[in-house]
Amino acid sequence: MKRDWELIKQILADVENDEDLEDKGQIYAETHNDSSDYLRHLELLADAGCVKGVEIDFVDNAGHYKLAMTMPRLTMEGYDFKEVLENTKLWRKIRDMAAKAGVRLSWMFIQSAMPVAIKSLF
Repeated sequence: MKRDWELIKQILADVENDEDLEDKGQIYAETHNDSSDYLRHLELLADAGCVKGVEIDFVDNAGHYKLAMTMPRLTMEGYDFKEVLENTKLWRKIRDMAAKAGVRLSWMFIQSAMPVAIKSLF
């Protein structure tokens, strides 16, 4: 699996809108031929501290999983990241910074670049 920033943006919106994440994952799977990508990206967001109240355990390579949700919600960092992804100008600036530096867009790079990109836009 490769990180899909558009999917990450969609998942953050789904969590914010209190969508049924398991249903959203199934809908995504029907249109993208992969049942686990949605949930794997949700797991990345939980690992990064952007989403709380979700625990996913993948039990095999076939995409079978156990999903436990208490109350999925965005953290402050999750809201901030969602706003960055939704701001076309800011997101473009961060992507351009990565390209100029010759590095891939990683979570660490994005976190470091956000304040610099915001400052440069003012």
